[in-house]
Amino acid sequence: MSKVKRRYSVDLRHRVVTLAAATNAGAVALTSERRVEAEGEAGREDQAVRAAMVGAIRKLAADSGLRGRDVAVALPRADVVCRHIVLPDVPAAELAELVRLQAGRVLPFPIDQVSMSHAVLGPAEAGGVEVLLAAARRGTVTGIVSMIEDAGLKVGSVTIRPLPAVRSLLRAEASASEGTIVLADIDERSTEIAVVSKGRLVASRSASLGIGAEGEVPERWEARLAGEITRTVTSWSGDAKLDRLWVHGPGSRNETAVARLGKRLEVPVAAFSAAKKGPAQEAASVVGLVGDDEAGIPWLDLAAVAPTRRARSLRRNRAVLAVVAAIGLVAAAASGYQSLLERERTVEQLQTELAAAAPAVEEYNELFGKHLAVEAWEKRRAVPIEAILAVTEARPEKAYFTRFTLGTNGRLRLVGRAKDERVVQEMLANLDASPIIVSTSFESFVRHDSKDGGGEFNVSAMLREEMP
Repeated sequence: MSKVKRRYSVDLRHRVVTLAAATNAGAVALTSERRVEAEGEAGREDQAVRAAMVGAIRKLAADSGLRGRDVAVALPRADVVCRHIVLPDVPAAELAELVRLQAGRVLPFPIDQVSMSHAVLGPAEAGGVEVLLAAARRGTVTGIVSMIEDAGLKVGSVTIRPLPAVRSLLRAEASASEGTIVLADIDERSTEIAVVSKGRLVASRSASLGIGAEGEVPERWEARLAGEITRTVTSWSGDAKLDRLWVHGPGSRNETAVARLGKRLEVPVAAFSAAKKGPAQEAASVVGLVGDDEAGIPWLDLAAVAPTRRARSLRRNRAVLAVVAAIGLVAAAASGYQSLLERERTVEQLQTELAAAAPAVEEYNELFGKHLAVEAWEKRRAVPIEAILAVTEARPEKAYFTRFTLGTNGRLRLVGRAKDERVVQEMLANLDASPIIVSTSFESFVRHDSKDGGGEFNVSAMLREEMP
């Protein structure tokens, strides 16, 4: 039986903090919420709101016994820029470089001021892969992280609010992976829209159309939100047909308004609940933060918490290994000191013996050299006569020799004068016909500007080692 893993999440909404726990089996183990009595948005510069949010998170964590635990937190979709880009299907390291290059072109603010994350959604229709790029201003991400840490918790990841909820929906409702559906997270002040086609996230956005506090639905809310949903779907594909609308979040409790919204869109509508108890409409996000991945709904972490922790762990491990290696080197040096002294004594003894044997070695080398010289003479002593006869027979009438030498390697060097180069070629042909000649080589022929003409030749011939 696989071990049940539990993950925790903090959901920050307007005036409401929700702390939830979910297992990889899809069960919501704990959900609790606390209303913040302060105006403003979470993570903004309003210090009163920030202090109220931190206090609410700290109180919920203390009541639930979760102080010091890792929690996942999601940024509102309005705080994040998302782009769907198509890139070549290349290794992950190379893809990351391509994404960074594209980010510099498509993001509305300087790349050195953002926190980014990306993930592959799947193959693109035109070839390559479709990549989801998400970016938020670095100050926004660090503001949320510092708020969570000030409340006594640790940030495990910072993602985008629609993604966990969509992931949770796809796991719970098989029909959500068929056709094109929209999941609308309806809050008091805004609605986050996520378009999913055949199990893949294809578009998302935030619309400033909340359902209002305490059941007060704004005028023409359904018509305006229906228009925003339609524009989001058609921005992905002009001929796309919406098959179903799912809703969750605080606004999904208003069944009458939700029903009118579905009627406006002319599609079936249903409220998605990921929990059987507690604030069920807010539980979809936390349930989607645990369990296995969904192919078309990526995991994104704008704070890059996991890579940072791996880097820190790697640095710690390297430091430990360095200490262990240093201790090992000291131990090896201590245990090998005596062995080193023994080797030095052995080297000194061998050097003394070598110096004593040097005269005998020198005498042996001298005698061996004389032996080789005598042996070579014995092999070559009959060659000059046969060579001279062969060369004499090969000389044409219009050529004569001025120098004749025999190298130790058995090569004859012939230098002389001839009427022209044709006479030299005739001589080489005669030498090639001799049984004691292996090969001949034409070196040069230098013509002289004299009355009789002619020129000086330089040729060579290789003798056989065994004479016939």
